Order: sequence, then structure tokens, then C-alpha cells
Amino acid sequence: MQWAAQRLHIHDPMEVHPTLALILGNDPAALKWLRGAMLAASTEVVGVAALREASEAIGRLQPDIVVAVADRADSALVDQLRDVRQSFPLPIAVFFDQLDRDGVGELTRGLVNACVVGRPEPERVDSVLMIATERFEHERSLHKALEDARSTLADRKWVDRAKGVLMQRHSLDEDQAFRALRRLAMNEGMRLGEAARRLISEARGNG
Repeated sequence: MQWAAQRLHIHDPMEVHPTLALILGNDPAALKWLRGAMLAASTEVVGVAALREASEAIGRLQPDIVVAVADRADSALVDQLRDVRQSFPLPIAVFFDQLDRDGVGELTRGLVNACVVGRPEPERVDSVLMIATERFEHERSLHKALEDARSTLADRKWVDRAKGVLMQRHSLDEDQAFRALRRLAMNEGMRLGEAARRLISEARGNG
């Protein structure tokens, strides 16, 4: 059975996969500390890279989370993490040796999910990564909900316009037009908004 599971790529649903972390930084001593702390906390480190190599390393190693360590939140760090955030949908945590209020403020405005000043014990490092991941997932769910709401609103506008076309061309009342549009969507395997856009497009094409 074990052979069959391996051949068919069947995994135990209760199996817990470790978090794969990529460490970023430019100071060898700080990188050594963070790597040691993460290994002690049972976090699997898939790689260590300089900040300027962040994008290449993420694309190659496919981590679950990015963890940076730096002396302070200077403009170079902010710019590099902004590039990471724009290119890769991953949680980001940062550890600093010194507090730079301006830099930290810039980072916490949508760039990173957790910031810590100092070098905490390994068990706290693990907690920081967990918090960063949970905040990232929460932000992503909020963003999806916003996009869904915008899509629903846009669909509603298209549906209203499509009902108007059906009412005018086929002398239907509003309920009849809506049912006709819904029937079209079901027959074509489309969402209602997609069917409405298609109907409007065809109406424009036919003059």
C-alpha cells in the first residue's frame, strides 16, 4: 500500500508539511543567527540569499514565506521588499537590530506582515512567522472579498443593461427579461454577468 500511495502521489491528509522559508539579508552574522533560530524552531530553511538576489531566489526555491534580517529599515530594504511584494504573493517577516520609525512605518504600510526589533529566542521566531502567515492570509481574503464585491457590482450593472435590451426588443417585463437572461446563462454554462455582457456585445454588433 505504501508503494501504491507513492506511485499515485496519495498523501496522508493528516500529514503536516513544514513551512519552507527563504532568508534574505546582507550581514553574515545576522544571517547566521536567523538561520540558527529558525532551525531550532523547526522551520525548514530552503535557502539564504542577499537582498539583491531576492527575486531570483524566490523564483528558484519557491518558499512559503520570506524572512529578512537587517540592521535597520533603510530605503534599500524597503525598495527590495516592495519589489518582492509586487512580484510574489508571499508572507514577509522582517527582523531588525535598530528601530527606524520612518522605515518601519513604510514597511508596515502593506509591504510586510510582521516586523520585530531585536533577536528573539527561537520559539518567538516561530511565533512571528506564524503571525506573518496568518496576517498575509487575512489580507488576501479581504482583498478577494473586495474584488468579489466589485465583480458582483459590475455584473449587476451588465445584467440591468441586458434586461433592458431584452425588454425593448422582445416586449418583456423585467421579471420575464431576467428569467430569459438566466436561462441563457444556464444553457451556455456561464455566470449571469458573463451572459449579460455577451448579450450586450451581440446587440451592439447587430446594431
